[in-house]
Amino acid sequence: TTYTFSSATTTTTTTPPVAMFAARRLPRALPLAAPSRRLFHASTPAYVQIGDKVPNVELHEGSPGNKVKIADELKTGKGLIIGNESHIPGYVNAKELKDAGRVFVVSVNDAFVMKAWGKTLDPSGSSGIRFLADPDLRFTKALDLSFDGAAIFGGDRSKRYALVIEDGAVKDAHVEADNTGLDVSAAKNVFGKLFKAQMSLEKLPTTTNTIITKSPYQQPQMPSPPPSSPSRSPPSTPRPPTLPVASPPPPSPAPPPPPPPPPPVSKTPSSLSGPFVSPGIPSPPPPPSPPPPSPSAPQTPHHSPETSPAPQPPPP
Repeated sequence: TTYTFSSATTTTTTTPPVAMFAARRLPRALPLAAPSRRLFHASTPAYVQIGDKVPNVELHEGSPGNKVKIADELKTGKGLIIGNESHIPGYVNAKELKDAGRVFVVSVNDAFVMKAWGKTLDPSGSSGIRFLADPDLRFTKALDLSFDGAAIFGGDRSKRYALVIEDGAVKDAHVEADNTGLDVSAAKNVFGKLFKAQMSLEKLPTTTNTIITKSPYQQPQMPSPPPSSPSRSPPSTPRPPTLPVASPPPPSPAPPPPPPPPPPVSKTPSSLSGPFVSPGIPSPPPPPSPPPPSPSAPQTPHHSPETSPAPQPPPP
């Protein structure tokens, strides 16, 4: 709007009400329109997963000049990586440690501190655990297992974890959800789950390629019915008691066989007064005796022709 006066001409520009409202509200709306990672980050961070390879990062053992790569140490075979030295006593005293393979403890410290920790927790070194330092968190961040601990520890720190390694890859990961707890990464839980899985694999039946030949005359076997539940089985009727069966008497002994007949005695003609009898030939039976004479009939003398008397002539 232009106003003209007699003394001078002044030009004034008036802003519309809508533009004035937008000018006041726009700076306040800009922070709300900016993307916020905290507001829209609702998923759980992706930690190291099963199947991931061990990071090829150098660590320090004993001194900063002694460089060690766990990826080379665990390229083959079994191993265990523990992400904090605070719960090492449980692993040192575990009897299953010797079957876990090579064990490494990695912590965000310098090599001298880790060496002192090793002498304190395992003075004799009989457990075989090796203590490695990760001072710049390169190994820990490669596993995505670091967290911001500036409010308590003054900088980034490592979560408590235990990784089961086999042939250079992660077989199982035990990461504490609250970063500093001592639950899933404890020795009893790690070894309990590990050896329980191994025992279940050992109990699986092994299959072999077996050729089964069937005879053409063999009858097919009918499948046996499934066993019925004891609670649903019908009540069985009581059976009558079985009486004992008397056993038969033992057989009487057989009579002894008769004695054999005596052998025939041969008689020579010189020892016998009668005719010669051949051995083995039975003698003829004696002649039958004549019947007795009847009492009514007159008995007449019987004479043989040889002994009968000569007939006498009749008297004159």
